[in-house]
Amino acid sequence: MLLRSVLQIADLCPNVVGVIRLARRTQLAGAESPWILPDGLVGFGTEAGLLVVALEIERRSRYPNLTRHIANYGQLAHQWPWCRIFVAVVTARVTAGRQAVLAEALETAVSSYPGILLTTVATTVAALPNRLANQGVQPESTVFAPPD
Repeated sequence: MLLRSVLQIADLCPNVVGVIRLARRTQLAGAESPWILPDGLVGFGTEAGLLVVALEIERRSRYPNLTRHIANYGQLAHQWPWCRIFVAVVTARVTAGRQAVLAEALETAVSSYPGILLTTVATTVAALPNRLANQGVQPESTVFAPPD
């Protein structure tokens, strides 16, 4: 599912090839766990400013892990106020349960770090390009590797 997601992103924005980071640790300063390990992480220059897209591939309903991951992205958004962070939770089937957990986790993250620029979405691989386009990612968008 991760490879299919990356291919969908590359189809939308070919410049992502060679820049997207897969399963690389990103440091969380002052966190209980000092690292976050996104399945995929890549930055885009959009008309609305810099956007960092994080891919979280969810193969099973592991809601406690999903909640913890979104909390970590809240802290990352707090550390990186220079960009918007968009977490795409890619799953085989978007369920109401996963959407509810995701919405609650996002609300908790935003209340923990007021003012952060964090959005999340549960999506399928097929719908991912439309979700990215809604965030301003276009074929001509500049692409960058976020810092470690």
